[in-house]
Amino acid sequence: MFQTLKEENSYRKLFFAGIVNGIGDRFSQVALLTIILEITGSGMAVGITMGLRMIPFLLFGP
Repeated sequence: MFQTLKEENSYRKLFFAGIVNGIGDRFSQVALLTIILEITGSGMAVGITMGLRMIPFLLFGP
């Protein structure tokens, strides 16, 4: 794998872009859930939001 990263410049860029994208997604998720908790004060609202975010993965993943 490391050899591929060294040799393929385009793949290396794509790989690191995916890592940065994943980090950004996690920050976005934490920020969204924190805002919902601050606004509603309800753990139930946070749980519902997390459940709603999983629906596309359940439907389109398989």
